[in-house]
Amino acid sequence: MKHLLKFFIFVSLNVSTGLGQENTNNDTLYLPDGAYLYPNLPKFQVYGKPATPEDGEAMMSLLRRFGQAWGSGDVEATIATYADDVEWTNAFGVIVKGSDNLKNFFTWLFSRDTTTAGGSSETSNSKLISLRYMGDDVAIYHSMTLSSRGESRSGEGMRRNHVTIILEKKDDEWKIAYQMIMDERDRN
Repeated sequence: MKHLLKFFIFVSLNVSTGLGQENTNNDTLYLPDGAYLYPNLPKFQVYGKPATPEDGEAMMSLLRRFGQAWGSGDVEATIATYADDVEWTNAFGVIVKGSDNLKNFFTWLFSRDTTTAGGSSETSNSKLISLRYMGDDVAIYHSMTLSSRGESRSGEGMRRNHVTIILEKKDDEWKIAYQMIMDERDRN
């Protein structure tokens, strides 16, 4: 069952939206020009299981809708995936609380020239790291992606971002309650 669930998550996210690609080994991945891409990512892993198959399907549907909306720069559809009391933090330390405030921030963010192309590439090159079920009404999703938004590390064209999303079920509906985007930096 756990193996089938992992396959379902990978296929649902990768095929439907490009939201994530399962990392099946611990090898470093490279861009076509030979540039370093993903450093020794752990193999994708699912911890626990959803309370019901319907909950699992609802969470995957939410993540697909989020990936499609973010990738296309659709503010309304993106905001519809978040809880009213969401807390969102980006890699630059901007903290936004509440879906109305987040809508205002995304309206500004998505209006920038490079944002739609950036969002599309972020969802298409995302690598799944883990999905962890925390009881019947909370799950944590972790992925890594490349981003062209903002400054990259010295000498690199793309930023490497880790994205942690906490999904919460309230009133029988799954929403994104918390999201944090973090830059990966050299460890030396």
